[in-house]
Amino acid sequence: MNWLFFCRRISTINRYLRDKGYDVDKMWADIDDVIIKTLISAHSVLKHNYRTCFPNHVKGSACFEILGFDVLLDRKLRPQVLEVGRNYNNYSLVALKLYILLYICCLALFSRFFLNLRKD
Repeated sequence: MNWLFFCRRISTINRYLRDKGYDVDKMWADIDDVIIKTLISAHSVLKHNYRTCFPNHVKGSACFEILGFDVLLDRKLRPQVLEVGRNYNNYSLVALKLYILLYICCLALFSRFFLNLRKD
């Protein structure tokens, strides 16, 4: 099966879930909540890493870091943070392709769930 079959726009998923009677706004608020809580719990580590790289920088910000959050939703659309990724630009091309392949395989495993959502 073509891996593009599993790619969906967020708007398409939102519309599908709304059509099934789910509260999509609450889902996104819950996702925001777990991401904020994760950032709060990691703040001291992120701050330490920043100060290690820029020990004399005290005013403003010298850089930023992009974090990627992998979130899994259960049947009731409760989010669980699976992984927080950082520094993806350090991966070699082969490692990046393997990561994408693993991600596609995970999507294939969970596609049945998304295609057959039922309210509990």
